[in-house]
Amino acid sequence: KRARLASRPFPAAWLPVVARRLRFAAAFDEAATARFREHLQVFAWEKRFEGARGLEVTEDMRVVVAGCAARLSMNLRLDVFDELGSVVLVKGDLHHAAADADTRVLGLAHRYGTVVLSWDAVERGLARAHDGHDVALHEIAHILDLKDGGFDGTPPIETVAEVRAFAHAFSRAFLRMRKDP
Repeated sequence: KRARLASRPFPAAWLPVVARRLRFAAAFDEAATARFREHLQVFAWEKRFEGARGLEVTEDMRVVVAGCAARLSMNLRLDVFDELGSVVLVKGDLHHAAADADTRVLGLAHRYGTVVLSWDAVERGLARAHDGHDVALHEIAHILDLKDGGFDGTPPIETVAEVRAFAHAFSRAFLRMRKDP
């Protein structure tokens, strides 16, 4: 089923949404664009999207969130989000029992296959691409992180060579980020 979804033509109606809302995709070369679109459409068509607090999920919202996921997964296998079943979009901030009254909760990733996102925060994160507050990217990254069984910041690593490669790549990216926020 997934191979059939991936091989379907990319919907023409989604192109302006990607261009307008997912501006990071404009930097992709042809091969990366093809991978990105494949992952975007599989995510958009496989996952259940739900609105909460009166929010009606539109096709554009589905494409935007799927595009955020595809940005993370486009160089991985198509099955990387198998454990994720649904995305819930909420108006305003979320309410979370563990948060104190002064804490704004903008998204949650759950072990049982659901990501909850404040739609307002998703839009703000995409509008201000370099401020480090992209809630969709953050929460969906937690789902990738969970692939090894825990929310621990590391991907599934099986060999010493993979540990070294991850540590090297992470350290380089971290130092680059610190130097040029």
